[in-house]
Amino acid sequence: MKTVVIFGGSGFVGQNILRRLAKKDYRIIVPYQLPTNEAKLRLFGNVGQIIPIKFKNLKDDLIQNIIHEAIALINLKSIWQEKKMYSYKKNILNFNSQLVDLINSIDNNKIFIFFSGLGVNKDSSSVRSQYIAKAEKYILQNIINSSIIRASIIIGEGDQFLEKL
Repeated sequence: MKTVVIFGGSGFVGQNILRRLAKKDYRIIVPYQLPTNEAKLRLFGNVGQIIPIKFKNLKDDLIQNIIHEAIALINLKSIWQEKKMYSYKKNILNFNSQLVDLINSIDNNKIFIFFSGLGVNKDSSSVRSQYIAKAEKYILQNIINSSIIRASIIIGEGDQFLEKL
């Protein structure tokens, strides 16, 4: 069974990707840092097909091992606002730079997919968008098999927009 790693896989978009990949018989590893509902994630696939893994940082040996096994990595992980422990530089730019460097140190032919956003550019008035643009630039310059998906607003059952209505 081929393995795909999805950072940020417990979110709305991630859960929908999990369902699709599970139907195509992939083994999916979902590394997470903040508390998540592991049981719910596992239900998107067959027994043992979806494996949530708690990690502290990308230097964990476990993360290196799962990247080694994976044929592809998807990064949906992001933050929407800065707080005391979270900054755009640390959680968007640095995380993606470190992830790309780690992938390259293991096997620079791995497929890497980064979910960005529509309208992201270095001259944006949004500081968050500026850091995402910097992350995009780093990814494009430093990993061979990368794709950047610039999704617009994504709505559907279980998203934050419809939930508030």
